[in-house]
Amino acid sequence: MNDWFAPDRADATWRPSFMRDGVECDTEQAAGLLAGLIADLDADLVALQEAPAA
Repeated sequence: MNDWFAPDRADATWRPSFMRDGVECDTEQAAGLLAGLIADLDADLVALQEAPAA
């Protein structure tokens, strides 16, 4: 998810696209896929834990 945001910005600014493994990816599409995955879990509680970026 670090790839989705512009670095070193005080506000959370989305990048329109990002590169992952040499492939250009659409940020909104990636976020939408993740949102769909979380919704499909149909869980009572979902927790995301931040991990080191590097």
